[in-house]
Amino acid sequence: MKNYVSDTTNCIGRARTYVVLHLLITAVTLLPAGESKESNNPDPRWGHTFIYDPFHKQILLFGGARKQGSYLDDTWIWDGTEWHRKNVVSPTARGFCGAAIHEERKTIILHGGRGNQRVTYSDTWEWTGTDWKQLESQSTFAADHHQMVYVASDNVILA
Repeated sequence: MKNYVSDTTNCIGRARTYVVLHLLITAVTLLPAGESKESNNPDPRWGHTFIYDPFHKQILLFGGARKQGSYLDDTWIWDGTEWHRKNVVSPTARGFCGAAIHEERKTIILHGGRGNQRVTYSDTWEWTGTDWKQLESQSTFAADHHQMVYVASDNVILA
């Protein structure tokens, strides 16, 4: 059975030292019976992008899948105190994207992912700290469930 998160604020508080792990939210347990989710928090999800942005001192949460399986396209920022939903043009609804920081550009790069109707994307997006910018609409590398890492010595991202 998949593990869904209902209280991302408590998740952050309990696991501050592990925020750079992509699967962090999916690894925690549900809220105990009787506790409710605050309305200003992201909805429960799995397969989302969850990455620390050291350039803007924030955590980026993007997309993922609802318990029912449909994908989300929402963007949330954790500023260390509370969640903020960003109403910005974003990648289409998807989960299981690859993401990595890009030190030279001082941004987060997001690639691919799985969307509704089981489509696998090959596009590339950049989170600037305030907005999404599409860098590439289609590439020869369509992927989901993949990982990415920035190699500073070569100024490249490997996937």
